[in-house]
Amino acid sequence: MSIKILRKLFFILIYVLFSGCVKKDYKKMAENYYKFALLEVEDGCSLIESSKRAIDCLDKAIQYDDRLNFHAIKASLLFRIGNYEEAKNCFEKIVGKCSDLKLCAEILNNYACLLCQIKEEDKALAIWKKLEVDKNYYTPEVALFNQAKMFLGKRDYKKAKELLVKASEIAPDYLDAHYYLALIVIKYLKQYSFARSYVDRVLLLEPTHTGALKLDYFLKKQNV
Repeated sequence: MSIKILRKLFFILIYVLFSGCVKKDYKKMAENYYKFALLEVEDGCSLIESSKRAIDCLDKAIQYDDRLNFHAIKASLLFRIGNYEEAKNCFEKIVGKCSDLKLCAEILNNYACLLCQIKEEDKALAIWKKLEVDKNYYTPEVALFNQAKMFLGKRDYKKAKELLVKASEIAPDYLDAHYYLALIVIKYLKQYSFARSYVDRVLLLEPTHTGALKLDYFLKKQNV
């Protein structure tokens, strides 16, 4: 029997024993369903099916304890499985209502990703711009990276490059920023010499990075 199945059985046993008590602790019930949801997310089965089961668990958790972070995870899972309308409604119920400013900033970033996906790009961009300078958002490089992906989709490669350069300067160990920057300047801007240092950074951080190894091979063929 796998470890994941054993963990699920453990939490189910807790739930059964606990629900038999005369006096129920609803916050504990909510926490158990929340743990069920996390186990489903960790499950290696179908992404859509495991996400749907996790959402069901979160709905039950919310019935017992209407916590904002339960709604936030539910919204992200709805986004994950492509249920954009319901995800948007879920995000909009909680945006601006969080007393934990760090959590609120993380929720805003995820909300902006959804807005970008449904082509409300101006709204998404406004959120990311605020997060860049929000002291409660600890990863401004991610906001920059997400903006870069948006401009890449618009084929504004120079703007995407500018944002990724800034992201890589803020977070020198941000592998994805280095890789996508190298990819963009090689594939679209043909700035091979510029790309060399970023390819090298990726391979320094992850020597077996398949994409970076391909870029490295290409640059070597160009004598760069």
